[in-house]
Amino acid sequence: MSERKHRLVDCNPRWGESAGVRRYITFDCPEGHADCRHSIPFSPALDGSPQTSPQQNGAQWERRGDTFETLVLGPSIRRVPQYASRESAIADGCIPEYITDASLCAFHGFIGGSSGQSPGAIEFCGDSK
Repeated sequence: MSERKHRLVDCNPRWGESAGVRRYITFDCPEGHADCRHSIPFSPALDGSPQTSPQQNGAQWERRGDTFETLVLGPSIRRVPQYASRESAIADGCIPEYITDASLCAFHGFIGGSSGQSPGAIEFCGDSK
């Protein structure tokens, strides 16, 4: 695992489109987990239209800003890891060579706007790992 990234622009962000409208963002894990990307749907879409979340659980983030440098998403982003630890993955039957940082990722943080953070800044919550 590499070092934490504290700015969205350092996480290789990309806009995601559906029906020609930018409706979500994807970015490399700010925790530095290899081969781990996060995809976050937001409203309003970049064309200003409201949208329904594409996620099964209906989760969606409110967006302000229209560039990676000015983006603010709320509430916090919290990824529930597939496994709590390497040991629990092995106990569940995973082959050790196939356990990746991505399956253990528990990123929890804000993209801009929290606690006076600058837009586009990443603020980690205490339980992020």
